[in-house]
Amino acid sequence: MYSSAGKVGPAYCTGVGKAMLAFLPEAELSPILAQQSYHVFTPTTVTSERSLRDELRAIREAGYALDREELEPGIICVAVPILSAGSRPLGAISVTSSTARTSLAALEALAPDVQGAAATIAREAEAWRFPNEIKSNEQAGV
Repeated sequence: MYSSAGKVGPAYCTGVGKAMLAFLPEAELSPILAQQSYHVFTPTTVTSERSLRDELRAIREAGYALDREELEPGIICVAVPILSAGSRPLGAISVTSSTARTSLAALEALAPDVQGAAATIAREAEAWRFPNEIKSNEQAGV
């Protein structure tokens, strides 16, 4: 499988990439979409900005993204953005499997659970600060 911790894949054909792209403000989204290569990795890879924009609208409505074997044959996922209180993408999480082990419909049924986990992470992330920020704030009496 292509994915591993720290490895970056193209945003236009990964579940987590599409989940984050869908919630970016248009001013940030447009230049990012213009820079995508739209390289075809599999028969289901998104191949144009127009088709990606259509999918991003559907993702915003549903609240989750799917990877339909777009980067790698046999690999599917459901992905959810981790959004700040202001609906800014902080990251995303996914449940990924192979088509040999499960179906896309079965993963999609997990979307509410993944959304719950993303919401918990987002709440925790709002309160998180770098240790040096905490120390600076304490010294400043904040």
